[in-house]
Amino acid sequence: MPDCWEIAWFGDTSQTASGDADHDGVSNLQEYLDGTSPIDATSMLARLTITTNGPGSVLVSPNQPTYPYGTVATLTAVPAANNIFVNWTGPGITNTSNPFPLSMTTNRYITANFAYDYGAPSSTRADYRFQNTLASSVGTPPDLTLIITGQFFTNITVDGTSRTVLRFRKARVFNCSQPHLCSRAMLTRW
Repeated sequence: MPDCWEIAWFGDTSQTASGDADHDGVSNLQEYLDGTSPIDATSMLARLTITTNGPGSVLVSPNQPTYPYGTVATLTAVPAANNIFVNWTGPGITNTSNPFPLSMTTNRYITANFAYDYGAPSSTRADYRFQNTLASSVGTPPDLTLIITGQFFTNITVDGTSRTVLRFRKARVFNCSQPHLCSRAMLTRW
């Protein structure tokens, strides 16, 4: 910062470049570079830094490198497929609105948080696949192989939705005087 600029604003050269005389979150050096007043907290150009946590992105309107004091930037969270927007977080901010109007009265550091969409709390979902892969099979019936006779697939209605389920026959209880034979009998007899 030139000495003449410091003298014009502060009356001396005692201020440092990293200082923030008006406590607006913008350094004296940045106020000099932006052409704003280093002694007026409302004379500043705020910066917006956005990060994401989880699969998704953020749209900003207006999308610009700096915002004059009090400008409203509207943030819109866009979750990736099979994900949901959870909330916005940052210093002094926790909000679930989407879109989110954000008043730029200081530099802002905002995180958009996303999470996998497991469905409504009362819905039944599965995330499994047996045999060849451990890839997700949400919405796809599992490729199970029957290994004991008496098992069968059937459709049942749960909460008004037809679901494919694997049914087992009731197991019989054996009283066995020879435990090493008992477990074998339970596996082979119905």
